[in-house]
Amino acid sequence: MGLFIQEADVRLFAIALLSSTIMVGAANADCTTSINTKVADGYLLGDLGLVGSNDWVIQGGGTYACGAWSVDGWASWGPAGGTAIEFDGSLFYDKDIGPVHFQGAVQYFAVNLDDSLGDARDDLVEVYADVSLPLRGSRLTVAPLVRVAELIGLDDLPSLTLVEPGARVSYRLTDNLSVNAEVRDAINVTDQSDVIRFDATLAWQANERTAIRLGWQDTDQTRSVLSLGMFHQF
Repeated sequence: MGLFIQEADVRLFAIALLSSTIMVGAANADCTTSINTKVADGYLLGDLGLVGSNDWVIQGGGTYACGAWSVDGWASWGPAGGTAIEFDGSLFYDKDIGPVHFQGAVQYFAVNLDDSLGDARDDLVEVYADVSLPLRGSRLTVAPLVRVAELIGLDDLPSLTLVEPGARVSYRLTDNLSVNAEVRDAINVTDQSDVIRFDATLAWQANERTAIRLGWQDTDQTRSVLSLGMFHQF
């Protein structure tokens, strides 16, 4: 059994996340706001090798970034209900340390098991550290990486420790067209199992602030998912 919290604690988390955003924005005037949305023919829980929905979903959210800090809100909805419906909140910290890029994150996943979106007992908190080494060429960037993540089930779902070696690859086909891919082996240290997950995106930069994205997600334990979406920075 994980750590049980009351539903009020979920609201306190959201307030704390918003407060962090406000403080970061006040401390750094160099801030950006962006939104993203997509339609997909399913929903995969990649690190766990599970299918959240075999039916189509609409997913998207917004990001507010100031310097090294960013706050993200994200939602998923689909006619299948259940785990196709989800709300997430995340706080990220990104920093280059010499040639190494570091990202740390705290994420809250409001999960909808058995129509329980308002019940915090089946929710998850994830804390992770991601370290990568980008090796850049004129058009190609390859970044070996390792991510260590702790998934904390608040009551109904178990807690897990994941160690995820992998790599990110980015290739600029033209000035407006690029391919980005990531592969990770999500090794579940707790259950002595693993899931190989793969994500790829073909992105067309329509203008300086807007991109159209064709995505593909797959794991070695599920079917693949295709998506079409857009990104816009204000």
